Amino acid sequence: TELQLLKKAVAEAKSRVRHVVSEEPDVKAKKKGLEQAIKAAGGRSPRAEALCLMSMLEGEVLFLGAGRRWAPERQTVHDAMLEMITKRYGE
Repeated sequence: TELQLLKKAVAEAKSRVRHVVSEEPDVKAKKKGLEQAIKAAGGRSPRAEALCLMSMLEGEVLFLGAGRRWAPERQTVHDAMLEMITKRYGE
């Protein structure tokens, strides 16, 4: 059922987040750099916006990774992400 698929996706996301946070010691530095760039671009809430962007980009793999249901739409989704970021922060 759809609920079971959603639960599976959430479990995978939790597992992946734990993996990223534990395997990449420079995640904090990347977040800080992203916060600084957002602040420089006039972002209203750099920390929240950085976490939002990091979550969106990291979660992309759950839906668009190789073998996933929407993998063929990966480039279109990437274009949409870039358009949203560009509209918010400029070129």
